[in-house]
Amino acid sequence: MMKIISLLFVVMSLSCSLNSRDDSGFMSTSDLHADFLKLVEEYKIPSLVGGQLTDGEFTAIGVAGNRRIGVEEPVEWSDRFHLGSITKSMTAAVVARFVDQNKLAWNTKLSVIFPEITMHPDFKNTTIEDLLVHRAGTPTSLITYRDATIWKNFTSYAELEPGKTLDLSEEQLRAERYFVAQTVLSFEVQSIPSGDATYSNAGYIILGAVLEKLENKGWEEIVEEQLFQPLGMEECGFGPPAHPATQPATQPWAHYFHEGVFYSYYADNPPAVGPAGTVHCSLRSLAKFLQMHLDAANGDTSFFSRSTTLKNHSSVTGAIVPFTFGGMAKIVSEEGPILLANGSNTMGFARFAITLGTNTIQMVALNAAPQNSSEIVDKAIELLSP
Repeated sequence: MMKIISLLFVVMSLSCSLNSRDDSGFMSTSDLHADFLKLVEEYKIPSLVGGQLTDGEFTAIGVAGNRRIGVEEPVEWSDRFHLGSITKSMTAAVVARFVDQNKLAWNTKLSVIFPEITMHPDFKNTTIEDLLVHRAGTPTSLITYRDATIWKNFTSYAELEPGKTLDLSEEQLRAERYFVAQTVLSFEVQSIPSGDATYSNAGYIILGAVLEKLENKGWEEIVEEQLFQPLGMEECGFGPPAHPATQPATQPWAHYFHEGVFYSYYADNPPAVGPAGTVHCSLRSLAKFLQMHLDAANGDTSFFSRSTTLKNHSSVTGAIVPFTFGGMAKIVSEEGPILLANGSNTMGFARFAITLGTNTIQMVALNAAPQNSSEIVDKAIELLSP
């Protein structure tokens, strides 16, 4: 099963209860600190955290390493790690909530949401669900799309002076996301091999712009209202977890790997990329989001209606890459269906897997993204489920 998950991520690269706030000991939980520390030392990474839950209870936890490479600032279980494209599953969850709240339909056309945009005929019939499963033909990379026209319009961390933070207004963020929708939808679709999915950050940024237009507020505020607050995800936010002026570090720094050396940075994707990949969370807060999906799969309707859950956890029939309408992927294993996702902003790496047949959730994160990140995560998951 691990080989299947790893291969899929190559394609995509794309007694402690959930409500416990106590960091002091997990009496019925395996403490994997020593095992995780061996991985940190073997791969010379800054830090590594992981957790497994079964039936809503943590059964294994591993925390090892430091918030910054080469500095004795140990990571803690409550620390926040960047989730990268796992953010997409959260944007998709907000879309699903909007469907349940009759603010949106799965088959709503973008031409209805954005009638003021002079839309290329290729996109006239493109729907919300096309974007969710990466079948809209939106570009894979905005860095190279049309001579980086969109990417150059983003406000980025590269422009910051040392020690400064990047704080954009809601108005500016919404304008930059709207520019993505306006530009991409004005030109022809990008090729979709064999009619299958083409993984696209742009598609999820456009979904963010859709949500912002419907609510007349920023995507970040919408996520707070629709997900973080109702699920009690108190240790989540947007952008880099660490503050550049805080010494010693109180959260993990991002790390860039160059010529065999890790460098700590205050950096992330441009904030406008948010709906596609800027959320950070502690694993115990992420667990609440994932447990909600598992509970919903088991029939709970307190967060999603039953029909919406079935839609969230389904993929397009016959798709080569089984992206679900819930912003994840889905594979079938001997233990039953597995919902999974990974994410990276090239300076951090995270993965989760929800095995529906065993009511098990596994999560791993590190504050770096070397080329062998998937190998490291594979070994961490093996430790979580011996």
